[in-house]
Amino acid sequence: MKNLWLVLCIHVGLLLGKSFGAHFSQQPSDKVIVAGKSVTLPCVVIGYRGVVQWTMDGLALGAERDLPGWSRYSVVGEPSLGEHNLHIEGVELSDDAIYECQATQAALRSQRARLTVLLPPGDPMIPGSPVANVLLDVPYNLTCLAPIAKPAAEITWFRDGKKLDSAIYTKELLSDGKSEGSASSLLITPSLADTGSSYTCHVRNEALPEGREKSVTLSVQYPPKVTLSVEPPTITEGGSVTFLCSAVSNPEVSRYRWAKGGVPLAVSGDKYTVEVDHTFFTAPVSCEVSNSVGASNVSTAVNVFVAYLAPGPYHLYLSTVLSNGNTLLLTKVTREDAGVYVCKAIVPRMGTTEKEVTLMVRGPPVITSEAHYESILGGKARMECVIESTPAPDRIVWAWDKQSLEEGSWGRFSVETQVTEVGVVSYLVIDGTEQSDFYTEFNCSAINQYGEDSVIVSLRQQATLPLTFLLIAVGLGTLCIFVLVITSILCCRRPKKAVKDSQILAVDVSGSEPSVRHPSDSEEDLKEPLVRTKKKTRGMR
Repeated sequence: MKNLWLVLCIHVGLLLGKSFGAHFSQQPSDKVIVAGKSVTLPCVVIGYRGVVQWTMDGLALGAERDLPGWSRYSVVGEPSLGEHNLHIEGVELSDDAIYECQATQAALRSQRARLTVLLPPGDPMIPGSPVANVLLDVPYNLTCLAPIAKPAAEITWFRDGKKLDSAIYTKELLSDGKSEGSASSLLITPSLADTGSSYTCHVRNEALPEGREKSVTLSVQYPPKVTLSVEPPTITEGGSVTFLCSAVSNPEVSRYRWAKGGVPLAVSGDKYTVEVDHTFFTAPVSCEVSNSVGASNVSTAVNVFVAYLAPGPYHLYLSTVLSNGNTLLLTKVTREDAGVYVCKAIVPRMGTTEKEVTLMVRGPPVITSEAHYESILGGKARMECVIESTPAPDRIVWAWDKQSLEEGSWGRFSVETQVTEVGVVSYLVIDGTEQSDFYTEFNCSAINQYGEDSVIVSLRQQATLPLTFLLIAVGLGTLCIFVLVITSILCCRRPKKAVKDSQILAVDVSGSEPSVRHPSDSEEDLKEPLVRTKKKTRGMR
C-alpha cells in the first residue's frame, strides 16, 4: 500500500511540475577538449525544484552536488537559479563519453552531448637513435613510432631538412578502444653519401599542431676498401720492394693478414718490405684487411727483370704484365684496346713460350677528314673522308643540297672508294667547279650494323691573279733578265791600253838590234814586226 502511494505521489509531482512549466534554459552541447584541461557542461532547469542528476554513457553519476566517488567531477552553479552544471577537472581520456542532464521528477532529459577528448602524441621513438649503424648498400628500414595519441599521430620524415615522401604509414586502435598508435617505416639503401646524414621523424595531431620530433644520425659501415701498391713496381731480381696496404673502412681496421702465393707470411701491419726473386712474378703477394663488418683481400705481382737461359747467349726478359692468370679481362672496351696481345707462359730460369691474339673491336664507323678543301673556279676538286670501321661500312654516302651519291657518277660529280691500311677512303670528285660549289656543305656519312658517323666538309676557292697582273709580272721579269745580260757583257769586255808618248820597242826574236819607231808611225807598221815575230816563233818549234 505504501509503494502504491509513493508511485502516486511521484506521478502527482511530475504532473504538478509539468503544470508549472519546468524546462531547460541551457543544455549541454558537444565539446572537444585536449586531455589535461578542464571543462564545464552547462545545465540550467527553470521552474523546477526537484532532483537533478548527470549520466555518462547512461551511467548515473549521483544526485549529490559533490558527486562522491568521482574525485574530478562536481555539480556547480547556483541551485536557486536552477544551475546544475557538470565540471570535470583535468580531463582524461576516460572522460571521453556521452553526457546527459536529467530533471528526474519533472521527467526532463537534456540533449545528449559528446565530450571528445584529444590526446597529444608523446615523444616519437626511432630504434637505434641517436646513431643508427647501417651497412653500405644493404637496404635498411628506419622506423618511427608514435605509440599513444587520439587521434592517431601523423608522421613525416625529413633528411637533412628536406621532406621525404616514400615512407609507409600504419596505425592501430589500442585496447582502450579510444587511443591509437601509429608508425612510419622509411626504406633506405645507404650509400657513402649518407654517412653523417640526419633523418628526422616529426609527429603531430589536432591536440598538438606544432608536433614533436626525433632525429637519428646514420653511421654507414662497410668492410675495408683496400688498395695494394708496390714500390718500385718494376725491379731487377734481387732488388728490394715495399708493399703498402692502404685501407678505408668504418669501423676502423682491426687486422692485417699477408700471404704470398696463398702461403701466409709472418707480417703484421700495413707494410711489407722484401727482397724479390723470380717467384714474385708468378706468385702474387696479397693483403687481407678486416674490421667488425667484414674483410677485403687484394693481391699484386711484381714485374721482375729475370735473366733466363735460352738458346744462344743469356737474354734479359722484360714484360709489362696485364694479368697474372690464364684469363685477361678487359672492361669497357674501346677502339684503343684493339691490337695484338701476347700471352706468355714463363718457366723461371728455363724459358718462355708465347701466343699472339688479335683483338678486333667492333663498333660504329669513325670518320676523319679535313674541314675544308681548296680548288679554283672551273677546276677539278677532290674531297675525301677516311672511315675506320669494324666491320667494314655497309654504305658510304655523299650528300649535298638535295642530292646524294653512293658510287659512280652524276653529272659533274663522282664517288671513288679505296681500301687502305688506315681504313676505307671515299673521294667526292667535282669535274669543273662552279661558284655555287663554294657555298655548299658536303656531308660524308658511313653506316654499318652498329651505327653511323658523318662529317661536313666544304670547298674554298683558291685566290688567282688577274691576267693583266700576270702579263705585267712577265714583262718585268723579261726586262730584269735583259738588264742582267747587258750588264754581264759590259763587265766581261777588256779595255784597250792607252799609247803613251814614250817610245815603243819592237823586239825581234832573231837577235837583231831593236828598231825604234816613233809615235807617228802607222799602226800597221807596228803590227807587222809582231806578226813576223810570231811566225818566227812557230818556226823555231
